[in-house]
Amino acid sequence: MTTKSPPLILAVDDSAKMHKILQAKLKSEIAADKIRLQFFADPNTCLKFIKDNKDQQNMILLLSDISMPSLDGFTFLHVARNELPDIQFVVTSAHDSSDFREQAKQLGVKAYLTKPLNFEVIKELINEAA
Repeated sequence: MTTKSPPLILAVDDSAKMHKILQAKLKSEIAADKIRLQFFADPNTCLKFIKDNKDQQNMILLLSDISMPSLDGFTFLHVARNELPDIQFVVTSAHDSSDFREQAKQLGVKAYLTKPLNFEVIKELINEAA
């Protein structure tokens, strides 16, 4: 008998600090096998992972920063949307810009969260996506 893997959350942020914070804040959900978390410091690496695994993984939520050096978050989300049309997208940014919010809305983003992040909101979004 095979057991189904917990839903996978993809997180993309060029900050190693954000990776540690996400791991710590979602520790109990990960430990209880409610979710799995895959962190990427580079959006291009995440896109390759998505293309290689989209049919084998239960990816339910993609949490992405907007400002990243190798590829901006909006371009990344546009490409990722083509690969995973049903995944929930959540954008994170240190900038609370109406232009950024409008771009996010046009890309069908579920939520636009400003840093520092409210992890209770992130947990609610994960529960809604699962």
